[in-house]
Amino acid sequence: MVCRFKCYILSRFIMKFNSTIFRLMQLGLVALVGLASCNKYLDIAPPSSIIPEAYLDEESQLAAYTVNQYAGLFPSHGNWSFGTFGIDGNTDNMATPTLDNKFIPGQWRVGSNGGDWDFSSIYQMNYFINTVVPKWKENRILGNSSNIAHYIGEAYFLRAYVYFGKLQALGDFPIIRNVMS
Repeated sequence: MVCRFKCYILSRFIMKFNSTIFRLMQLGLVALVGLASCNKYLDIAPPSSIIPEAYLDEESQLAAYTVNQYAGLFPSHGNWSFGTFGIDGNTDNMATPTLDNKFIPGQWRVGSNGGDWDFSSIYQMNYFINTVVPKWKENRILGNSSNIAHYIGEAYFLRAYVYFGKLQALGDFPIIRNVMS
C-alpha cells in the first residue's frame, strides 16, 4: 500500500511537472512568435545582393559597370595566344598555319556554323544606356557630371565597338538599341 501511495504521488508530481513545462514551452513559443513577427527588419534584402533598381545611381557604380565590360572585348597577352598581334594574322605582317579565304575571290562568306553569335556585351551596354541615360537627364545620379557623361559616352563607344566586330564577323544586321528579353 505504501508503494502504491508513493507511486501515485510520484506520478502526480510528474504529471504536474510535465504540465508546467508544457505550459512554459507554449508561453515561450507564443512570446517568440509574437516578438519576431513584429520586426520590420526581417523583410530587407541582403546587403551582399545588388538590387537592379538601386544600382547605377552613383558615379562609382557607372565606372565599375563600364570597366567590367572591357574584360572580354579586347585581345590579351596572358592566355597562350598571340594577343593583340593575332589581329595581324593572314596579312603581310603575319602568316598563320591555316588558310584564309579573304584573298580568294568570292570565298569570303559568313560561316553557317560557329561564328561570333554572342550578344551579351550588346545586351549589357543596352541595359546600361537604357537605365542610366533617363536617370542622367533627370539628375538622379550622384557624382561629378562630367565623369558621368564620360561613362555614358564610354558605353556608347563600347556598344559601337562590339557592333563593328559583329559587322566584320557576320556581315550586315540590324542595330538593336533597346534591351531585348
